[in-house]
This record gives sequence, structure tokens and C-alpha cells, in this order.
Amino acid sequence: MQINTIPRTAMKATLLGLRLPLCGIEVLTGQTRNSSWPPAVAFEDFEAGVKQVVGSILRDEELVEEGRVQQAKVTELRRAVELEVQADQKRAAGDRELREQLARAEDERKRAEQDALRREQVVQRDKRAAEQRVDREVSEKATTIAATAQRTAKRVTAAEREAKLTRIDQESTAVAQQRRAVRATKAAANASDALERKKAQRQAKK
Repeated sequence: MQINTIPRTAMKATLLGLRLPLCGIEVLTGQTRNSSWPPAVAFEDFEAGVKQVVGSILRDEELVEEGRVQQAKVTELRRAVELEVQADQKRAAGDRELREQLARAEDERKRAEQDALRREQVVQRDKRAAEQRVDREVSEKATTIAATAQRTAKRVTAAEREAKLTRIDQESTAVAQQRRAVRATKAAANASDALERKKAQRQAKK
């Protein structure tokens, strides 16, 4: 048995005893299979340092080399943890940027919907205004046509009344003329009868 075997074994047993509480915590927290768990990595770093120091004191090159290998492992683990943290940060930043992009897209969608709604409201308002304008113009035209028809009807009625009065006047004049003609005819007949009577009287005297 080499002279360094006993101190090395005792040191490892001591380190194992120091790690037992950490093993219990690993079991409780479910970190048994997680070699990059920060407390475990910290203990590995401590253990590697102890091995190198004790190995140097005991002039145990094998223990020193074991400590160096374990230290390299710790360095790689820490590098892996750092890379994982960076990846998590990038993922978080990517997720945050994605959420921001989605939020911006949602805001733009809402603004687009609001703009479309406002445009639709403007179109509907313009349509109602146009319909009201057309209704007003049609109503005004209908009123104008009705007024024109009423005035035309009044003029026609007045003209008919005037024509009727003219016909009545003409008929009255014709009747008067007829009456005068009848009276003249009677007068002429009376005069002729008187003349005939006078002739008859003169002849009777002879």
C-alpha cells in the first residue's frame, strides 16, 4: 500500500461526510441528477481545491491531478451554467420581444379595426346625408310641381270662368238683338196693318 493512500482515503471520506447534507437537499429538491445545480457545483469547486492543496502538501501527484481534473470539470460546469443562463436570458428576451411584438400587433389590429369602424361610420353618415339631400330635393321638387299645378289649375279655372262670362255676355247680346228684331218685326207688321186699314177705309168712302 502506498504511503499516500491512507491520507487520501481519509480526506475523501471527510469530503463525503461534508457532502452528505447536500445530498439530502438534492434528494428533497429533486436535483440529484442535475450536475449543474449551483450548490453542487460550488461543493465540487471546494472539493477540487482541497484535493489540490492536500495533494501538494502530501506530494501526492495523483490527488493533485484528480483535483485539477475536477477543477476543470467545475469550470466546464460553470461555463455550461453560464451558457444556460445566457440562453435563458436570450429566451426570456426573445419571449419578451415576442410578447411586445404580439402586443404591438394587437394594438395595430385594434387601431385598424377602430379606423375601419370610423371609416364605416363616415361612409354611413355620408350615405344618410346623401339620402336626406335626395329626399329633400325630391320633396322640394314635388312641392314646386304641386304649387305649379295649383297655379295652373287656378289660371285654367279663371280662364274658363272668363270664357263662360264671355259666352253669357254674347248670349245675352244675341237675345237682346233677337228681342229687338222681334219688336221691330211686330212694329213693321202693325204699321203694315194700320196702312192696310187706312187704305180699306179710304176705298170704303169712295
